[in-house]
Amino acid sequence: MPKVLALRLAATDVDTDVLCRTLSRRLSAAVRTVSADHPLVLLRQARAMRKNVANCDVVHTFGTRPLACAIAAGATRIVHSLTRFPTSADTRWLRAAVQHRAIEIVCPTDTLRRALVTRGVPISRTHLVRPGVSLGDFQTQRDEKIRAALGFSPGDRVLFAPGDIRHNGISASMWAASLLAVIDERYKILVHARGENADAINRLSSR
Repeated sequence: MPKVLALRLAATDVDTDVLCRTLSRRLSAAVRTVSADHPLVLLRQARAMRKNVANCDVVHTFGTRPLACAIAAGATRIVHSLTRFPTSADTRWLRAAVQHRAIEIVCPTDTLRRALVTRGVPISRTHLVRPGVSLGDFQTQRDEKIRAALGFSPGDRVLFAPGDIRHNGISASMWAASLLAVIDERYKILVHARGENADAINRLSSR
């Protein structure tokens, strides 16, 4: 089994949390948190991780800062997952990075992959891997006690929108739920967020 090191930021979306836990559980991957505060802090972290990186077969990075840390630490084989839709600066940086390291980029949507390729990232380095959902992990029977605790009545139609309001379309989901509620007041939305995301969602819901 290959030795895997996963690098992530402290504050990430739900998908990244799940993927890191899965890598840890199934591949016994070591998961390390990278600071996003300052480039010098990032460089010190990269130096501290050089031994860990050298002992790994693959480093899986989640986000641009963790990728920069992996490269600075000397990683040569990297799997990179984007945690947001790439800006022009992100794409330029990726285009330069893949010329000097064996970086395989995981794209959860065809739109994101097309954006990278049309901006010059080699298509051979991008891989479309759609998020998988194991239906066996979900309870199919309603739990009315949980619904009541969350403030929903038995007849409510609840939309669940987890993740980061900045990148995962939660704002659009909330507007859609608001429009649906005008048509049918049974439509409600449940949002999972924390920290600054929760504050932003509270402000949006009060409009």
